[in-house]
Amino acid sequence: MKPITFLTTALFLSLGTSLVVPVEDVVEIGDLEDTIDIREIEAILDDRSLEDRAVRPKFTYHGFPRSATCAKTTYTTARMHDAGEQAGKLETRNKKIGKGKYPHVFHNRGKEIKNFERKCKGPLYEFPILQNKKVYTGATPDDPGTDRVVVNVSAKNKKTGKVDVTFCGLMTHTGAKNKGSFVQCNWK
Repeated sequence: MKPITFLTTALFLSLGTSLVVPVEDVVEIGDLEDTIDIREIEAILDDRSLEDRAVRPKFTYHGFPRSATCAKTTYTTARMHDAGEQAGKLETRNKKIGKGKYPHVFHNRGKEIKNFERKCKGPLYEFPILQNKKVYTGATPDDPGTDRVVVNVSAKNKKTGKVDVTFCGLMTHTGAKNKGSFVQCNWK
């Protein structure tokens, strides 16, 4: 027989007087507990589960080009959009993934990127765009690769629930002067 857990006790107490449980018949309580999948209840109480059930913002995307090329890799609008969408979702939840803690602010300190889209105001967030056509998840051994999409993510509009994700540029480590620096990719 399984011991009665705090969660099971709370469940029984929340049912109030609609459930009559004889004190002397502990076996029935144990049998009832066996019919309840505790994992389902724990999943509801789990923070991640509650976060996923929370009202999600509606994302709108602006300025994503038809295609872009970094070194010898060409990306479609859909690929850039997917990476930008992941960056927007993570940023609105204030979550960072992977060893590089993406998305993170791109400061352009070396001024290597001179012609990002003019409509973009700071902060600019960089996020990996993978050459293997998958979306970066940060899971080990998920390598962020050399290329990054750069987006601006607006604050959630309290009235509409919308978050704007604006394409600001694409950059790559391939061909850069230093290991940590970037060169701008081309897009149209």
